[in-house]
Amino acid sequence: MSTASRNRTIFLTPAEDNRIRTTFKDKLKKCQDLAGKPRVSGEPGSSLNQVATASLLSDFSAVPEPRLKTIKSSTDAMITFAVGNPYLPCTAQLEVLQPMKLSELRMDTHHRGRVLTVRRVAPVVKLVALSWTIVQEDSSGETERLEIFLHKSSFGKEILELGSIFQIKEPYFTLSDQGDPTLRIDHPSDLVVSLDHLPTDSPNPSAKEVGDSKSLDSAISRIALTAKTAEDYKEEGNTALKQQDLQRAYTNYTQGLQLVTTNGSAKENLVHDLFRNRAYINLTLGRLDEAKSDALASLTGLENQQHKELDSKAYFRAGCAAYELGEFREAKCFFEEQQKLNHGNTNATASLRKIEVRLQEQATGMYNFKKIKAGLLMGRPRVEATSFTSNINIGESPGRGRGLFASRNLEPGDIILCEKAFCVVWGHEDEALTTLTYDNRDDRIRVFPAGLCRMIVQKLLNNPSQAMKVMDLYGDYRGLEKKLIIDETGPVIDTFQVHDIVTRNAFGPGPVYSNGRYEDEDARNASTGLWILTSYANHSCIPNAKKENIGDLMILRACRPVAAGEEITHSYDESSDYDARTTALMNTWGFTCTCALCIAEEADSAVLRKKRRDLESEASALIERSDAVRVDRLSISKAKRLARSIDATYDDERYKGLPRMAHLRIQNWLEEATSRKIAFNFLSMSDPVRRTVLVTGANGYIGNAVARAFVRAGWTTYGLVRRESAILPLAADEIIALLGSPADTGFLTSLNERNVVFDVIVSTTEQIMDYIPHYNEIISLLRTISRTNNATGLRPLVLFTSGCKDYGMMDKLADSEDLQPHTEESPLKPPSWAANRANYAAKIFENSDLFDSILLRPTNVYGLSSSFYSTFFKMGAEANIKGVLELTEDPRTILHAMHVDDCAEAYVALAEHPERSVVKGQSYNISGYRYETLDEIARALVKEYDIKGGVKYLPVEETPSSSEKLMMKVLIGFSQWTGSDKLRRETGWTDKRPLFSKALHLVNLETAIHLHLIESYWSPRPIAEAQAVDCVRRIRQWSESVETRGSIPHEIKTDEKWYIQCNIDDKRLDSEEGVGCIRPHEMVAL
Repeated sequence: MSTASRNRTIFLTPAEDNRIRTTFKDKLKKCQDLAGKPRVSGEPGSSLNQVATASLLSDFSAVPEPRLKTIKSSTDAMITFAVGNPYLPCTAQLEVLQPMKLSELRMDTHHRGRVLTVRRVAPVVKLVALSWTIVQEDSSGETERLEIFLHKSSFGKEILELGSIFQIKEPYFTLSDQGDPTLRIDHPSDLVVSLDHLPTDSPNPSAKEVGDSKSLDSAISRIALTAKTAEDYKEEGNTALKQQDLQRAYTNYTQGLQLVTTNGSAKENLVHDLFRNRAYINLTLGRLDEAKSDALASLTGLENQQHKELDSKAYFRAGCAAYELGEFREAKCFFEEQQKLNHGNTNATASLRKIEVRLQEQATGMYNFKKIKAGLLMGRPRVEATSFTSNINIGESPGRGRGLFASRNLEPGDIILCEKAFCVVWGHEDEALTTLTYDNRDDRIRVFPAGLCRMIVQKLLNNPSQAMKVMDLYGDYRGLEKKLIIDETGPVIDTFQVHDIVTRNAFGPGPVYSNGRYEDEDARNASTGLWILTSYANHSCIPNAKKENIGDLMILRACRPVAAGEEITHSYDESSDYDARTTALMNTWGFTCTCALCIAEEADSAVLRKKRRDLESEASALIERSDAVRVDRLSISKAKRLARSIDATYDDERYKGLPRMAHLRIQNWLEEATSRKIAFNFLSMSDPVRRTVLVTGANGYIGNAVARAFVRAGWTTYGLVRRESAILPLAADEIIALLGSPADTGFLTSLNERNVVFDVIVSTTEQIMDYIPHYNEIISLLRTISRTNNATGLRPLVLFTSGCKDYGMMDKLADSEDLQPHTEESPLKPPSWAANRANYAAKIFENSDLFDSILLRPTNVYGLSSSFYSTFFKMGAEANIKGVLELTEDPRTILHAMHVDDCAEAYVALAEHPERSVVKGQSYNISGYRYETLDEIARALVKEYDIKGGVKYLPVEETPSSSEKLMMKVLIGFSQWTGSDKLRRETGWTDKRPLFSKALHLVNLETAIHLHLIESYWSPRPIAEAQAVDCVRRIRQWSESVETRGSIPHEIKTDEKWYIQCNIDDKRLDSEEGVGCIRPHEMVAL
């Protein structure tokens, strides 16, 4: 079996296809032959040996049941099971069912009206699609195999491990896929897990009572009444909750409530406590219906302060449950009640703000897509949004069942429907499971999202209020239809009905975007979801709507004008090939399309369709290997020939007014290639014009990186430096050094004599502790240069550097609710030491009489040489000696940084923007694709420096006791997330280097630390090993040396030799985000 991951299709060879069909047909025939025959007793020892062997093999990742267990190491194995023989779940109450014995079982028979009680006597064999064990009937001692298929967990645990006494309602006795007799559970409500054990002391039931369900019920009641008090159950529940054993906590709270209901002797406060605590458990488990009812049942209504606080907590839990159920107006009422009882409660205030946003989305269809997409970048695909449905109605579609219809006139691009998924399973999640199914009803093999089906069933079991809207969707098997039945186990959900609904209505939203890339997935772990309203939209090969996904938010937009009352359609399969499209529609959705396009294509002969398909494949291959921008004339000629040949396969009369699907891609490519070729040829007619840039602080950390980036981009690059010692290193990087400063402008005379003018000027220098005088000098320099440029008709663009700390420190941590990044629209709230910079940097726009300007706010940067992040290396080295890395900040602190070269490329991207009018007068943040947490970096340091004691977090020191600790707090305690979506969107820039925590291995720390310790010229300030690397890199530009990166111990002496030949001058850093940073040491060869 091979997988085409690109289109997430699984291909079966004829032999594989035949094997699957034969296997399941043979089993079906065997079951039919054995149907109604009495069960044959087996040897108990043999059954127990079988389960023991299977458990052992399962522990060693063997495959005792190849069709039911995924082989992780194989690229070919895939779970396959049969469907097509659905049966109804038991809908009778347990008390009306008649007990039966194992000896009464008949093969391949549903024993309606009966109940079988057994005890588990073996471990549970846990496979991917099912779990099974051996059960015993106490009265006879006989054993039998019991399996629960697909829907085999509850409370996050295996159902068969929740207890050892099972009551099987209307048991189904059949053959397993391996041909063994088995009791099979397909509907979770058909299995009642009663007790973990049965006490044997009087007055409790004897072993003989097991097998009689009515005796068992009475036994359970007697045990509950005599063994413990409701207070005992409450305390045991609290203990289980502290241990995060939610199932045991839920059971204890429930048993306590049952006991109170039975004897009525418990205090009313205890009842409220049990309901309130169980509400929390239910909320955590996603049992939202019961969480809401429990929370409301726990309300005391008393006026004293203690009970007001408890009722406030209850209203909060009820509000959270209602919010998650999408009942926003009800949730709003609950949170308002919470506010009345607990004035100033921040949770209630934040929740009410969220609800107002949801209600606005519902009413207007207006969404903050920018905010939603920002969440996606951080790997949160379940977006904070709700559905907008005002533009559609559900109605009858002639010959197609129900459909969606527009409730008003819509223009192209208008939102028709925006819907939050009812349930979605992402490919990277543990719940993801894709299988093959063989359906004997139509003899077809399909790919099936079993993980999604399992999650939907669990959600409906947890929240029966949601069942009717799901069960009302179309499926081949109607089952219980929209009936909602509640028995002693909870809601009765027909899993076969859910299977067919998922088969016909599920969508694939595509992979999750996280950490700067899309998560890997293919047909075996494809993301799938159920969008209930979108499922009503019928198919057309010529649709009037197109769907898109933003996380689990499905958006239907009009792709042409849609009139009020017109049916909304979208394409279920967009293949341009008629035969592939019709096959997919029949296999997956069970219908044949009869739209005008399909009718026209069906009239073409099979030979003609194959010719068209072959020509389209040839055209696609040409497109894949040819760049539309620099394509050669021969490729364009070939593409035109192919386009004409494809077009000739369509009959002009029959296809009048219809899209020619196979022709669309090559035609679009030709239009793009031709237009770009003309533009490229025009530009190539003359020699390229080299643009010129001046970078101030070109030997500074950011300044040097920016200058080198402009050199790489082909610019003539000048760099302003203060000292002659910097000239040679800049020359080695092809940067023309200008000796001077913003206050010493003598260098301008030489430039004027040579008629040098600048297209772009980049300012990267600052003196953070004495900002204003230096700023005024910079502005004076910029204006002087611009006047000279203006006289030649050139208006320069100034890229002026500030920093992201202008926005101030966030009061939120990485896991905070409603966490959002700073954007260019965020208010400036700088710390006191950066206040002058934040205020004065924005004044750069006041100089529009002489130059255009852009204000840049980069985050912290790292890499190549010195940086504010250099302190991390010193911390790691010291922690290696100490044996533990001790930090006095919260591990969830947000640290957002990027590689200095990526930062520099952003300057070039803005300078080279084809439309200056778009970017001038704008502010742009420059930041990495995501933030890191302090804990991520700390753990990377622990690994890189082999810190045996790991990381230890000490109490946060709000007021540092020394300047060193203050600097450390600015480094690791300044929690801040800065978004750069605007820059990425308007320039196409993106960062490419690894995150800081992922890049530590790029520097040989041992060598760098050694050089740090032996070199007497190093400043006593905290200096990074990265600086040592930069020093070696600079020396090596004009002398032979061994670079520190990747060096081995015997190279240390070589590096040391070159260090001793260096003059080192420690100065303040010209431009670096932060305080107290030092300049990369500049080297002069002797």
